[in-house]
Amino acid sequence: MMFGSRVYHLTDGNLMQQNSDGLLIYDKARNIIADFSAYYPGMKELDPILNSRQLFLFVSRYDLLFLNADSNRFDLIDIRTGKIKSFPSCINLQHEIGWQTNPVFLNGDTLVINSRNKGFFLVKVDTLTRTVSCSPERYFRDHLCNTVFSDKQNRLWIGTNSGLYVENIKTLIVHSFQIEGDAKENFIITSLFLASDKIYAGTDTKKILVIDKKTKKILQQVQLTTDPVLSNRVTGFQPINQDILLVSTMSGIHWLNVKNLSSGKPELKTLLDSSFTVNFLFADKKKNIWFPTNEINSMYYYNPVSGKTEVIDDKKERLFKINSPNSIAEDNEGNIWFGGDAIARWNGRLLKIDTLIERIPTQNNWKNGYFVMSDSSGEIWAMLNDDGFAKITHTPIHIRPENILLNNKGISPALLYDKIFLATTNGLGYVDLKTQKGVIFHAADGLPYKPISSFQFVSDPTDRSTWFACENFICNISSSVSNYYMQPPVLMVSDINVINDTVINYPSERIRLGHDQNDISVSFSAINFIDPENMRFAYRINNRKDSAWIEAGNQPNILLTNISPGTYKLEMKLYAYDNKWPEQIKALEIIIQSPFWKTWWFLTIVLLVILTSIYLFYTNRIAEIRTKARIDRQMAEYEMQALHAQMNPHFIFNCLNSIREMILNNENLQASHYLSKFAHLIRITLKNSSKPFISLQNTMEYLKRYLEMEQIRKANFSYQIEVGESVPTRDIFLPPMLIQPFIENAIWHGTPGTSEVIEINIRFISENNQLVCIVEDDGIGIQASLKKKYEQQEINTDHHSVGIENVKNRIQVLNEKYDLHSRLTIEDKNNLPGYNGTGTVVMLYLAMKNTDT
Repeated sequence: MMFGSRVYHLTDGNLMQQNSDGLLIYDKARNIIADFSAYYPGMKELDPILNSRQLFLFVSRYDLLFLNADSNRFDLIDIRTGKIKSFPSCINLQHEIGWQTNPVFLNGDTLVINSRNKGFFLVKVDTLTRTVSCSPERYFRDHLCNTVFSDKQNRLWIGTNSGLYVENIKTLIVHSFQIEGDAKENFIITSLFLASDKIYAGTDTKKILVIDKKTKKILQQVQLTTDPVLSNRVTGFQPINQDILLVSTMSGIHWLNVKNLSSGKPELKTLLDSSFTVNFLFADKKKNIWFPTNEINSMYYYNPVSGKTEVIDDKKERLFKINSPNSIAEDNEGNIWFGGDAIARWNGRLLKIDTLIERIPTQNNWKNGYFVMSDSSGEIWAMLNDDGFAKITHTPIHIRPENILLNNKGISPALLYDKIFLATTNGLGYVDLKTQKGVIFHAADGLPYKPISSFQFVSDPTDRSTWFACENFICNISSSVSNYYMQPPVLMVSDINVINDTVINYPSERIRLGHDQNDISVSFSAINFIDPENMRFAYRINNRKDSAWIEAGNQPNILLTNISPGTYKLEMKLYAYDNKWPEQIKALEIIIQSPFWKTWWFLTIVLLVILTSIYLFYTNRIAEIRTKARIDRQMAEYEMQALHAQMNPHFIFNCLNSIREMILNNENLQASHYLSKFAHLIRITLKNSSKPFISLQNTMEYLKRYLEMEQIRKANFSYQIEVGESVPTRDIFLPPMLIQPFIENAIWHGTPGTSEVIEINIRFISENNQLVCIVEDDGIGIQASLKKKYEQQEINTDHHSVGIENVKNRIQVLNEKYDLHSRLTIEDKNNLPGYNGTGTVVMLYLAMKNTDT
């Protein structure tokens, strides 16, 4: 294969290349390179042409355009059949075509062929009729054109040896034409009226120009009759029927017949001076003509049918305090609104001034001056002095477009089709009431380099266009549905610069950065060859509570520092300062990752470790507490068992001692009886010794058996056991062998040693949710008993009394182990109030325990 040239993508998916061997096909499916004629047999006879290395290109699916320099013709070849249609060339292909030539289609059927010398040519290729035509004109004849192409906006781009050129295809928005009068006469157009085929232009030279709408030529000039001394500047027009126009001037009202162009002054049937100034005319729905004069706080309305003129002033209507009226508007209820230093309303039903507004509630300043207008719904709007525009009827709305700077030079705004047209400091603009945005036009949009001179903006009802004058230029702006007049530039993020770290060029819509990469600079750009000075940038972080746009002016970069970890939706906005193209918004999601010690998984692990540690500490501590409690309980049980075991030998010793004494005294029968009772009591004691608690009923039974046994040995006492009515003997449990020592002490040590009989009373009562056990005797008393016991121990050193002391120790252990709050008191009767005689009172307080464990 020799040196190759262009590669073409065919409709069947294969590729075709032109080289010195002719045309070759690369078959993707078979992965081979073959001759072109093998796939298109009809081209076989054209091999000499195809191998001539002449320039050709596809112009349709099956048509090749062959630039035949040898015959200086354009050959159109059908690759299916090989048939040729030949067309003469109007340029010298032999001289103009070379290896530098790169023909491309611009838009549809226009082919650009750049010359190997200078400039380029245009060739028309009609693929429907299969015809080719050209023009001999050489474009860009002073430049060597290397390439020519068109972009999505159909702008022509030309790459030359002296740089890249782009076509400025900015469409003029403001259309204008100049009106030229006599060479000796200079005039300024001050007012306009649009008819279906004519334009009526009032001037400052006492003339009305009648202009043909199509040809833009003056058809006729109408000179108004006036005093030559007085100024007769035309300030406005108002039709009253198909033939008559009322004309307001600086020297009164005139009429103009549009049929024969005759003019004159109407008879107003009033005391008005004929030279009064009328700045504008307004017709209401009842066809009354309203107009102000140079008088203060006054307004006239004229009925063309009756010819009668009425005046409204502050003498008749005390609320009519607006100074010099500058505007009139009618709402959807037929009320007439007047603007001036204040706003007044004429009630169309009551025929009186019923409202005076001296300041609008939404107004930010205290300046006077209001211009009233009505929209398409009959709502009344007011232009405020340096404070935007406000709707004053029904739901209030206040619009303050930042790009609209008013030109207060006597040019009245006009609300036409819900757009407020007005003169600005740098040209012309309007405020769209629907979008609440201001659009500005200036010289680059076609506005003449002359100030706006017409007092009002007027509309052409035939196409809803807006008309005005700039001295001797008549201008118009066509109605735009979308309010956008050009394609917006494309906004893109060019790079993200992580300060002192890295640069990310053309980032994706989502980027992730480390926690230490939280100082970033975001740069964005937009290519705008039409009005780059009109571009403005703004940005915001949309997922914050305060997501208002932050203006960046014309600086296309943002600096964000010390960003906290999280996800941020950064939105960048590109918009036109004059709002002539739609704003563009680009979103970028920036994720600042948290350091690992702040991530959820690390915090989760730390939390789990802490919880595990707390759990292990808690379980170990509980185990320790339970172990200690178990040991303490076992110790208490062992101590109770020891004390209990200590009571049993003490009790047995006392009983055996009694048996021994009976035997020595030859009381064998009593000893036998006593031994029988003792055996039965021993069985009960053994049965109860294995239980920490026994029922009150069993305790009473045990005490009764014990007292019966002791009465065999000693008959010098009597006893009585009582139970309170509210005490359930089967459901209350208490430790065994706890009361018996006190009874034993009363029997053995409480008697005076004579034959005198003592009385022992045992009572069980309920008091304050406690079981109170009372053992009362009328013996010698506790103090004497202890003294007697001490004396006996002095005599018999081998015997030590352990009964009562044992009980006290058991009560202490019971309180520690079971938290029973038990207590014991032993007192002499003579120490207690309410008791007489000698004796002892033992009171044992036990908790009401309902179980035997």
